[in-house]
Amino acid sequence: LQELEQEMDFFHNLVYRYILGNLYFEMNGNSWNRNDKWLTPFILCTWFGVDCSTEFFVCDYDISPCGRVLTELDLRDNKGDGTLPEELGYLSTLTYLDVSVNSLHGSIGSEIGQLTDLERLSFSRNAFAGSIPSELGLLSRLEQVSLHD
Repeated sequence: LQELEQEMDFFHNLVYRYILGNLYFEMNGNSWNRNDKWLTPFILCTWFGVDCSTEFFVCDYDISPCGRVLTELDLRDNKGDGTLPEELGYLSTLTYLDVSVNSLHGSIGSEIGQLTDLERLSFSRNAFAGSIPSELGLLSRLEQVSLHD
């Protein structure tokens, strides 16, 4: 069963892998404190800091389950250094995103407004520049936001 899950995860979550791969390279993942299983063929939900729903979702083109939904990304205090990729906005099923206490810089992009399921967000204790994107106001499910220095 685990081999089947691994194979289904690899093929059906290729988009997640691409986005998280970009995140890994943009945030210099090879220098992180913890990067267990990142960029490996292991089940995506076993990568350090990545959590998924416990239920399989059904693909639009088939009635059989084809993968888990990525729901949490927790990379806080992990020596991340760099910027957040624009592709992060395509992780629309995230409910929790925490990249606090790293050395991230650049701006927080407007694509943050695409994370429509987001309930908790923390970008605190980084070196982001610029204004807070107004698209943050589009996140109607957002309950906690931390953006302080």
